Amino acid sequence: MSLYIPLESLTETTSQIVLIISPEGQILMANTVAATAYGYSMEELRSMSYYGLCVEDEVLVANQLDNAFYGGAVFEAVHRRRDGSSFLVEVSAGPVQMDGRPAVLCHFSDITLQRRSQSMQLLLREFDQRVLRGDPLATVLKNLCDGLSSAFGYPLVWIGAKEPDGAVAVLAWSGSPDLLRQEAGLRWDESPEGFGPAGIAIRSGRSHLTDVYLALPLMTSNGTLGALSIRAKGVHSFHPGIVSLLTDFVDQVAISILSARRQEQVKLQTAALESAANAVMITDRAGLIRWVNPAFVTLTGYTAAEAVGRTPQILTSGAHEPAFWAEMWTTVLGGQPWHGEIQNRHKDGAIRIHEVTITPVRAPDGAIASLVGIMQDATERRRLEDQLRHMAMHDPVTELPNRRLMQVNLERMVHKAKRGFAAGILRIHVDGLHQITGRLDLDPGAQIVAQLIVVLQQCVRPYDLLARLGDHHFVALLEDADPAEAMVVAERMRLMIASEPFTADGQPYCMTVSIGVAPVDGNLPPEAALLPAETALQAARQAGGDCCVLAS
Repeated sequence: MSLYIPLESLTETTSQIVLIISPEGQILMANTVAATAYGYSMEELRSMSYYGLCVEDEVLVANQLDNAFYGGAVFEAVHRRRDGSSFLVEVSAGPVQMDGRPAVLCHFSDITLQRRSQSMQLLLREFDQRVLRGDPLATVLKNLCDGLSSAFGYPLVWIGAKEPDGAVAVLAWSGSPDLLRQEAGLRWDESPEGFGPAGIAIRSGRSHLTDVYLALPLMTSNGTLGALSIRAKGVHSFHPGIVSLLTDFVDQVAISILSARRQEQVKLQTAALESAANAVMITDRAGLIRWVNPAFVTLTGYTAAEAVGRTPQILTSGAHEPAFWAEMWTTVLGGQPWHGEIQNRHKDGAIRIHEVTITPVRAPDGAIASLVGIMQDATERRRLEDQLRHMAMHDPVTELPNRRLMQVNLERMVHKAKRGFAAGILRIHVDGLHQITGRLDLDPGAQIVAQLIVVLQQCVRPYDLLARLGDHHFVALLEDADPAEAMVVAERMRLMIASEPFTADGQPYCMTVSIGVAPVDGNLPPEAALLPAETALQAARQAGGDCCVLAS
């Protein structure tokens, strides 16, 4: 005997929006999830046309319904809520019978957060590439504001810097000039002008949200750099999920801005070096040194008498393969300049990195007659670049990997999970750490954090990754660990923290941790892979803390 279950009952068993639509576009049935999502009552929805929910052109919507009616379709669409706001949905639709009449059954998934998260990741990746490329900071920040304004339709996005005199200087903006003029004269101090959203965010170090305005502080370990301010089109535009995405986004932007500022300092130092006389060496076509300038003597340690008549092999360190030199000679003897870095050996035996440009000089008959090499010491610049890359990927206080390096490793683990490799995520919140360190001076507070890091590292294996996301937020990525194994690590971590006698200036302090545990899901996009552990952590904290919760 077959079991008959009405469509009305089936539509109420899912967390998705469900509509049943006639071929003409009339909404025949809607579930309660749909009513909540669109802001209408179920009776109001059933009296509406599906076209009234769609932002797109009616011809496009009609074609989508036709495809669904004649065989099923999956597509994306932009829908409009009762309050006028819009959201992006993924639609899975197919033909059904409703009271003996043909109809279309549509399931809708709100993918707004997913798409915006992806857009933010792409925007941040482009931002980082521009920073590492050495683009001017003002240009990089302008592109960032343009990207946010264009991608999400915000009428005004601007970045303001915290000035020592209490003013907020606009570094870059995108959107309406009229709205920007309203921001003129803003401050972050306790003056009357300092109580706008941006001023409050900078002064407090916390985001400030109004109906149409969101200001997010640009926080680093060195303090607040300024704020990212966003003006929305209408009230209630900042969904909590969007605010969370923007908060994570701005944390990474702040680190990149700090790196860019330091990189600009490095460029200024490099420019000062380049303005001085660089080392110059002239050789014949065969590479025999004919002349060197005084800066060459300073750079290499060899006097002119020691260098002239010999070849540049006096500087050879042995660090480069024969193919490296073959490519260089092929280029210059082919009439083209060659530019690169060479690890040369100073006369005193020290290895130095030299930035070298070799330009061929032609004789009147067109043949290569001589080669002019210009060299400068790039050892310190390379060290600073390596240091900047390290700083961009590590927490400056603890030297643990930061959110960016954690995300890189998480993306790798997601790709491995797609191939069947197990891995676990621990999202860790140290309960009460902020209050404890807030009562202590800098050094005692650092003592507590240092002891905490030691305990956390003792709980994970050498090849696992422990990252710090904020003052009291950590993530552990566990390689080759199933959920049960991850829970064992989490419980060990919880028990060790709870039993460890932390001290600062001779005073004992007790701490606990709340831990959300989740497997790495290969079916999730990398940017969303942390969300199950985040949800489990929230459950652990809501349960009172000092517990571990496995994501369901």
